[in-house]
Amino acid sequence: MGLLVSISLGEGTVPTQIDAVHVGFAGRYKAGLWTPVRVTFQGDKPSAGTLTLTAPDGEGVPSRVSIPCSLPGGNETSVLTYVRFGRAASELAAEFRPGDGASVRKLFATSPGSASFAPALASGRELIVTIGTDSLGAAEAASLSRQQSDQRPVVASLSDASQLPDRWCGYEGIDALVLSASRPERFAGLRANGPQIAALALWVQMGGKLLIAGSRGANELFAAGKPLAPLLPGKFRRNVSLRQSNALEEYSGSKAAVPRLGLGDRLELRAARLESVEGTVEAREGSLTLVVRRSSGFGQLIFVAIDLDEPPVRAWEGRGLFVRRLLDMTGSNQVLDSSENAAVMHYGFDDMAGQLRSALDRFPAVPPVPFSLVVALVVACLFLVGPFDYFFLKKFVGRMVLTWVTLPLVVLGFSAGAFLLAHRLKGDKVHVNQINLVDVDAQTGLLRGTAWANLFSPRADRYDLEFQPNLPEGSEPADRQTSWLGLPGEGLGGMHPKTAALAVWKQAYDFSPGLDAVRGVPIPSWSTRSLTGRWAARTKVALQTELHDQDQVPTGTIASSLAFPLSDCRLCYGGWVYGLGTMKPGETIIIRPSAERRDLKTFLTGRKLIIKEGRELNTPYERSSTEPAYVLHAMMFFEAAGGRQYTGLWNRYQEFVDLSGLLKLGRAIFIARAPSDASAAGSHGARLLRDGQAISGSEGRNLTVYRFVLPVQHGEAGPGERGREEP
Repeated sequence: MGLLVSISLGEGTVPTQIDAVHVGFAGRYKAGLWTPVRVTFQGDKPSAGTLTLTAPDGEGVPSRVSIPCSLPGGNETSVLTYVRFGRAASELAAEFRPGDGASVRKLFATSPGSASFAPALASGRELIVTIGTDSLGAAEAASLSRQQSDQRPVVASLSDASQLPDRWCGYEGIDALVLSASRPERFAGLRANGPQIAALALWVQMGGKLLIAGSRGANELFAAGKPLAPLLPGKFRRNVSLRQSNALEEYSGSKAAVPRLGLGDRLELRAARLESVEGTVEAREGSLTLVVRRSSGFGQLIFVAIDLDEPPVRAWEGRGLFVRRLLDMTGSNQVLDSSENAAVMHYGFDDMAGQLRSALDRFPAVPPVPFSLVVALVVACLFLVGPFDYFFLKKFVGRMVLTWVTLPLVVLGFSAGAFLLAHRLKGDKVHVNQINLVDVDAQTGLLRGTAWANLFSPRADRYDLEFQPNLPEGSEPADRQTSWLGLPGEGLGGMHPKTAALAVWKQAYDFSPGLDAVRGVPIPSWSTRSLTGRWAARTKVALQTELHDQDQVPTGTIASSLAFPLSDCRLCYGGWVYGLGTMKPGETIIIRPSAERRDLKTFLTGRKLIIKEGRELNTPYERSSTEPAYVLHAMMFFEAAGGRQYTGLWNRYQEFVDLSGLLKLGRAIFIARAPSDASAAGSHGARLLRDGQAISGSEGRNLTVYRFVLPVQHGEAGPGERGREEP
């Protein structure tokens, strides 16, 4: 039962009370990611104050998010904020502190009871959120998965768009959002220039997947100035009649035809016609575009011109297959075999992010204590306090009662020796291992940054930490977040542990109101903390490109205006990768059709031809690798490398890192490393700050990788420019 303290607001009035919390999307959410939480209040009189929500982080330590809020009173009022849950089963404490009077506090938990909410989903499960009259075919698509019931995609259906987040980070926990325009009233109150549409658009650009379907409410939602118009891959013109369904059936791969419900067994179907369509048209009927998919920043927009939740499509047996292809739900068919299950139990994580987190936990200046040394010290201690102490006192001293003196001396001596040994091995310096991944969309100038860092503390202390991105000159201010990074899986310290672990620290720490910093994060002596940061900004593109597609081969020029060199440069396009070496500041590279290339999947997996057996085999993926660059390499093009079938791991916790989908949409991706010398460490991505200052004296590993998403024009290339030529 939760603790409830009421505010006395005067005679005859109902005091302000915390009534309930609504976590996630229709009660569905994932641990370790920002989650929308709506807190509802009851009370007659207006009140202003601060709302604080407290939940355990990935280490089980309480973390707090506080926001100012004003309650109008008189009716039920809801306040939206965002929480990061570190455990699948956890508690959530909500407290409202008014400007005057006593606080109101109520405790909620995932355990059964009146004040409860559902446990979090495993990070490896897909979460699809829909807005419409039903699941819009997503539930049928999820049911086609060959996975076990507890691993299949989960579908959460919202009744209206007012429940959508007003910050892009609130969408972090979902894999796809499906909107239906068949009922315009479900989008009442949404404005084309409002915060919810802006948050939705930015989430897609940061790597989200949005499917918009419908025609019935197109005039109210798709026309110029209407709420969903900014999200469309074209301009809405009008609704038209569709008399054939061959394209829909062929696209879905279904043998069942769309039902003919019209007079004379005719197809009665309306479709929204777009003009000036941008993207890849995947299905059309004559001149009518039915399905179009386009990249938006680092994410995907999919538009379907028909209603998925209206007859006759709603009654179509192939609707699940149709939606399955729209959402590209191929990963949900990959089943974990027994050997992979054993590996997950051995390593303690089941996701690529878990391996990256473990790799960052190895510090060159902090060698791990060998297990053999620990065993040797334990055996030596037992020998001294046992047989040696007995024979020494009996044979040489003759007074056994002195064991009350020798035993504490041996224990104290070993304790002091262990402390000195640990101090010598662990040192007294703060160390940081950090990876920065900076993505730039050359078409829009959108810059997306991600940082992962493990911080080693030589003493028990509290830290005020934040990631501060280093942006090019002329960039617009960044929207950024800083938080802890959880361990996906059931292992020790994981977010879905089989047994509950006790937290060492009971006192909570705080997130800043903007979620861009953490204040007072506790770290025990000689221990580490895993952190992550994300940021978005608009910037001037540092690569000027003119690339053309000639028979699926990129040709043209890539010029750098960066002030520093890029090494290990590669260009990925289609199913190929082109090695470009090092690019100097101001240099221009000319790419010709004869440029040397390698198959992308072969490059990613290290596939080799085994002459003796006469067949090709992939080099097995090393789930035991502790090299951060190796893990990031697999995460960046996870699906292109074979996905879970190749790695044996999920890539859902930090799925946005994978840009395989953009390669399918005809974009080229230029990859390179920034300088890694000590003086430049962290200067090309983001710096981890403590108390507003960069952490100095760190001897950790640092890596910054740049990815530029480049447009490719179809047609003949123009005249080549001067520069270094790729033969």
